[in-house]
Amino acid sequence: MGGSVYFIPLARGPADGPTREALLETTWGVLARRIDSLAKKKGLRDITGAYLAMESSDGIRDGSWFADEGNITLSFGDAAGLCVGEADASYHWAELVTLEMWDVLAERIRPYGAELGPKPRTLEDALAKNPDPIFYFGTKLAVTTQNPTAGDDHEFRVFDSVYPLSKVPAADRERVRGLIREGRCACDLCQSLRQKLGLPLAPEAARPPKRAKPKAAAAQEGTRAAAPARAAPAFDLASAPVRTALEGKALLASPGEVVILDLAERWFAGKKVSPTLRRALPSMPIRALGLYHQRMRDLWPEVYELADLEILSLYDTSLPRGLPPDIGRLGKLRAIDLGWNSSSATWDPALFRIPSLEGVLGVGGDDPPPDLLARPLSFLDMGAWRRPGPKAARELRLEAAIYPDGFLTSEDVARMPLRFLWTTKAALPEGNPLETLALDGDEPPRWIAGLPALRHLHLSVKRLPDWLPELSGLETLVVHMHGATEGALRPLERMSSLRRLGLFAHQAASLPLDLSGLERLELLAISDGPKRWADMPRGIATLPALRRFFTSMLGAGEDAKAKRAVAATVIDGNVIRLWNPFDLYGALSPPGSAARLLARFRNEHWLDDL
Repeated sequence: MGGSVYFIPLARGPADGPTREALLETTWGVLARRIDSLAKKKGLRDITGAYLAMESSDGIRDGSWFADEGNITLSFGDAAGLCVGEADASYHWAELVTLEMWDVLAERIRPYGAELGPKPRTLEDALAKNPDPIFYFGTKLAVTTQNPTAGDDHEFRVFDSVYPLSKVPAADRERVRGLIREGRCACDLCQSLRQKLGLPLAPEAARPPKRAKPKAAAAQEGTRAAAPARAAPAFDLASAPVRTALEGKALLASPGEVVILDLAERWFAGKKVSPTLRRALPSMPIRALGLYHQRMRDLWPEVYELADLEILSLYDTSLPRGLPPDIGRLGKLRAIDLGWNSSSATWDPALFRIPSLEGVLGVGGDDPPPDLLARPLSFLDMGAWRRPGPKAARELRLEAAIYPDGFLTSEDVARMPLRFLWTTKAALPEGNPLETLALDGDEPPRWIAGLPALRHLHLSVKRLPDWLPELSGLETLVVHMHGATEGALRPLERMSSLRRLGLFAHQAASLPLDLSGLERLELLAISDGPKRWADMPRGIATLPALRRFFTSMLGAGEDAKAKRAVAATVIDGNVIRLWNPFDLYGALSPPGSAARLLARFRNEHWLDDL
């Protein structure tokens, strides 16, 4: 198995294992978001959404992507010769965005004790010539090799198929031949970056404008002339089914039944939203809308027509310009998720003046937007704010607070009627009625044993303390741990009250635990851990209450062993890779609540299992 390896030189590397993995995740976060923002056409997104997403996830998990004293190393495998084109293209895109984002990357890795080495070459040089030029073969992305004498028998790849140049339509063949002979790339990223730098663009295929068929044009005109009125809702938020783009014509046939609509574009289950469906959105009584991973330069104008909209998820839509004043037209909006969008995005103040707004995630910025703190907020993400908050912040009455550490004091937090807290520094007094807690650090602090109502705990730590089983009321525990040492997870064996356990044992070759004492356990998830069934914790097969056992893919032949041992096994890394604290809180929130629906729009797999 071959592939390509891209090295980002370091003058100084990170100190230890956990720091190195965090550095790697930060680096790829910068590069991936930039690749996504420059990916314009579906042919390129087919690769970034499938192959590249899997390579990055697997590479960080299995250690084939790593950071050491000299380099950050990103490898792109060719899957026994089936993904040669995808590997070469991914190498090319990683290099382009690394060179473009060099100064940003230098700032982002400095907190990990790392420093970039000399820049390998200029972005202009990389744009001038690519030894593996890329072009579009119809709507599909094609990858080939530079050849100054390319004839009609010169080969190019489209996924795992190989074609001669003679397969390119005659009208476009000479353009493509010129790209191959010059080593000139016509991919989306090259063209966008050339335009940004004022460089000449590579020639693109000339496509005549499509003419609408007479019947289709007449039908469209009729639709515009007589737009359907908004249908009366058939459900409320608590009872409404979640509808998706996969249902296609069924949505258009019964618009009055579309109250919750998930239009996420997921590479493993997604579907592009048709223009017909977009035009029909204002005719639906939509109260909750999810647009996860829908790449768009601007929010669809049809969204602003949704007068009943209460919950809107724009998570990972990469909106480069943010939201305009039109967002203020959504007068019933109660909650919005702005997470994982472009760092250049700005959110018009009209959003934060909507009187009904009660929940905001991922707003970013150095300080809270004006007017936001005057809203009747029930949950708020404060992770980007590092300066102490004003008096209005100390008077917030939140039910869920995400990373208030640089913005509020522990005393401020303790005064709130919190049900959920995600923190690294805050501490709560004994007797606080908190129900769900997420903590990041080396080891959980002892004060959490004084929370009598605590039922759900999410930990990103290096070890579990011996006293953790004293939390006799705990029902849900999620643990993220990198390179778990012998005994670091041993207290789990005595946590007999657990009904749900998520174990993310990153880089752990084995988990020598005995879970047979967890007789109430109904849901177990183990991800990024052992690759052999024999190295999994003992006792899983005999757990009397177990309904579902999720695990990411094991080694060759090991998946079948797991399924034979535990009938409730589900082998699917996507099911559990997105478990984060807010998703846990949302999954445990009441049906129809804003927190639950925003969590559902991020991760559709596992909420109903809780």
